[in-house]
Amino acid sequence: MLVGQRPAAGDRRYRDISGPDGVPDGVINDFDRTIIGSAQPDFIWGLNNELSFRGISLSFFFQGSQGNEMANMNLLNLENVNGQQNVLAEAGLNRWTPQNPSNRYARALATATDNVFSSRFIEDASYVRLKNLTLGYSLPAPLLERIKVSNVRIYASATNLWTLTNYSGYDPEGNAYGASTNLVGVDDGNYPQAKTYLLGINLGF
Repeated sequence: MLVGQRPAAGDRRYRDISGPDGVPDGVINDFDRTIIGSAQPDFIWGLNNELSFRGISLSFFFQGSQGNEMANMNLLNLENVNGQQNVLAEAGLNRWTPQNPSNRYARALATATDNVFSSRFIEDASYVRLKNLTLGYSLPAPLLERIKVSNVRIYASATNLWTLTNYSGYDPEGNAYGASTNLVGVDDGNYPQAKTYLLGINLGF
């Protein structure tokens, strides 16, 4: 619907929370603003361990966050079928029309007030992530004596190897404002954390 007007067929519908007198007045405007989410998690956790057997070692680090929410601004832009920017094919092709009365995507309107920020774009960003996994092998002492070195360790490591989340964006850890601790929980299509692989050798003489 257009902000400040009554809804028509195919418009998004917003809850009328309040009015100038503190009671709903049937008009969607600034009086209907309210808190709709929180970027602060209920709790965060981590699990780190290392297993070793006869020179072979396996270490892993899991981390997770539970209860935090994300404002998916990227989704807001990509579902905005106002004809002014790129849009998801699904949102454009399946938008509401009299022949396709979609309940997910609104009708196309060339107005900035139709696609306002709402709880539609607040998502649960809880996640579990395998942050690091390292597999290594240290050569045995008799072999080290023969090659005249004190230590040789060969290892393979991976970061951000696996993530479990219901968040629809690129990265549940993402933040449009970088490392800011005051502005968190906003995803504007920022680049996700990279999945990396590393092979290495540690030598001690």
